[in-house]
Amino acid sequence: MTIKFKLSLGRTFVLIFFLALFFKITNKSAYACSCLRPAPPLESKQQATAVFAGTVISQERSEFEVKVNLRVQRVWKGEIGDTVTIITNTNSAACGVYFRNREKYLVYAFQNPNQNKNQLTTNLCSRTQSFSRASEDLKQLGPGNKPKKIDPNSTDTIEVKLSRYETNCS
Repeated sequence: MTIKFKLSLGRTFVLIFFLALFFKITNKSAYACSCLRPAPPLESKQQATAVFAGTVISQERSEFEVKVNLRVQRVWKGEIGDTVTIITNTNSAACGVYFRNREKYLVYAFQNPNQNKNQLTTNLCSRTQSFSRASEDLKQLGPGNKPKKIDPNSTDTIEVKLSRYETNCS
């Protein structure tokens, strides 16, 4: 059984107009984090302001950011104390890194010239990763150093802000 539709020229234009309007209204742009392959570990270390390994001790979530506090075990580059606060976007679509409590991470961080000098940045496009998956990096980076001791009475803090700045994210 064949059904034939007969539309007048006027109805065809009206139908096309409403379809075009529908697609214009419903077509919203969506942006996601997309990255080029990061540089090898030693090149990434050279590009980074700081490279360190730390275990997540706590997190504070807000609408767009997560503050992640890490206890630092090893440092390969930078002036990093025994604890550091990392700020990342809340989701990976914005290149935010997902951190799990009590898990250890290898972090490649970058100084953001638009922020204060103690604020560092990193994201999904860097080599930041779970420590358990970082064997290639650790072989090339070597043993690293202990974090510098910070006076507990000092008001100095080091903040690491995770963002898309100065990496190969697009």
